[in-house]
Order: sequence, then structure tokens, then C-alpha cells
Amino acid sequence: MRAMLFVGFYALVACSDGEEIAPLLEAADLNDAVQLDIAKRVRDVEQAMLEVREGQTVGAPAADTPPTRAQQGVPIVPPSLLSVEQAPYALSVVRYGQPAPLHQPKEPVRDASPCGWYVERPGLRYGSDLLLNRSTMGRASPYLMLENGKPLAAHAQNGAHSERCAGAFRHAGARFEFSPNGYADAVTERTYTLAYDMRLPLPRADGRELYWVYPGTEVVFTLEGTWPLAGELPGLVVSAKRVGAYRGRPSYQVGWDKPKWLRGAAPVVRAEMPADGTALRFSINSPVDGPLVVVDTMLIGTGESAFVITAEGLPTLRGSE
Repeated sequence: MRAMLFVGFYALVACSDGEEIAPLLEAADLNDAVQLDIAKRVRDVEQAMLEVREGQTVGAPAADTPPTRAQQGVPIVPPSLLSVEQAPYALSVVRYGQPAPLHQPKEPVRDASPCGWYVERPGLRYGSDLLLNRSTMGRASPYLMLENGKPLAAHAQNGAHSERCAGAFRHAGARFEFSPNGYADAVTERTYTLAYDMRLPLPRADGRELYWVYPGTEVVFTLEGTWPLAGELPGLVVSAKRVGAYRGRPSYQVGWDKPKWLRGAAPVVRAEMPADGTALRFSINSPVDGPLVVVDTMLIGTGESAFVITAEGLPTLRGSE
């Protein structure tokens, strides 16, 4: 179907250049409306072709490449922050859709430690604590490891995943390293599966709240309230990260405007907040064959002050949910 669309688009756009279009335009000289309509149709087709090409962009990071956390364009948080008591906006966040199923690992393998086991899933290494931490995103893996359907404790450290049977795991590159609850040989009696952690927001190991968008889902943020300070109207600023390999491209939408592609590995999106207190809807969508997307920074503010929803190195100051 995509090939047919491309052929159709190409055939139309081919007529926009060279001699083939000349007779058509000459025939339209006596009718300006017709001529303008032809030009508009050509522009529409060219735009459609561009969007199809961009939508089919394929990305495959090299093995063990940390996700990009670009500094250029990332919002600088103003020095003055509105406190929780001054919170001007109420925030609600909803996830729609079901994430694309994860391929489950093979049987767990015993390691040489007193209680340690591991499973391997190289395709999920981009979202591991190891690579996210290398990119200064912190230990923020969005995956769960389930023991008989119940989550093991995530982001394990101090030997909880290997030295003692603490029922904990850590996501270390291609491996999920874990220990069962109770005793080491319990693994042979139980079932271990992987899943996405569906909490919104999802705290990373140090507690900072991040918002993950999984392939096949849309996350919608609704902000309602009025900026309490006189002067410049505030804007919404969102810094996101695209994580892992993908074919389909993620997009965002402000209100009910036409969705736009999230461009680049670390896009920054800006939008004006309504002046009349009307709620602002902002959403991010990743298709089934798209990447993980994590909202790394979200704030509402001016050059002088801000209401922080999440940002590195700052307390989260959110309204009611």
C-alpha cells in the first residue's frame, strides 16, 4: 500500500515540473481560480510526500549507544519557581492504547553469585538503566520483571539482584539480572516475564518523575488553570527523548491542531498557554513500530518564573491529579 501511495504521489508531483505541466497551466491562464487550485494541489501532494517519507524514517542506534540527551535547545529553568501552594495549574495525565507486546526471554540462566540469575533481551538494551545512566538520564529503565505475575523490585543495587534472594532485578544492557524471592532454586519453580511499567508518572531509581510513552500508546497531558503573575503570558515547554530502534515516527499534538512529527533524537516542543484559563491538551503518540519516548522536562513559565512539572535537579511541583 505504501508503495502504491508513493507511486501515486510521484506521478502527480512529476507534473509540477518541466514541460508536462506547461499546457495545463496555459489552458488555465484565463481562469485564475483554476490556476490557483492547480498550484495548491501540487503543494498538497508535495507536502503529503514529505510527511510519508518522514513517517517512514528508520532509526537503529549502534549497539550500546546511550540515548541522546542534547543540551542545545533544552529549556533553561528560570530562577524563580512557583511553590506547591502557588500551583497555578492542575495536571491530569492519561495513557491510551496498549503497548506493543514485548518478546519474552528464554529460560533464566544461573550466574556464579549466591542467588543471581539473568535473562537476555538485547533488543531492549536501549532502555536499560546502564545506557540511560550513561546518557545522564539516570537509572530509569521503564521495564518490569515479573515473578509469577508479580513485579520484582526494580533498579536493584547493593547486591539485591545477586548476593541475596531479595526478589529484585536490574536492567544492565542486554541482560535483566535478578534474584528470586526466598531461595535461589525457586527460579526453576516459577515463571519470569517482562512488561512495561504503566505508572504515570514513573519514578526512576532516585524518585524523579518521568513520563514514558510506549510504542502503540498515546499519553495525553491536560493542564488547566490561570497564570497568577502579571505581565508576559507563559508558555509550555517540553523536552523529550527518543529511545531505541524504530520504524514508525512519534508525533505530538497541541490542543486539536494537526499532529506534528517529533523531530530529532531529543526534540524540544513549545506551545502558548491559553490566556483565558481554558485547559491546554498536549499529547505524544508513538506508533506500534515506533520508539520509546520519555518526557525529560516539562514546565510552564516565562523568562522570569516557572511552574515545574518535571526537570532535572529540581523538585517536582505539580498540581492535583
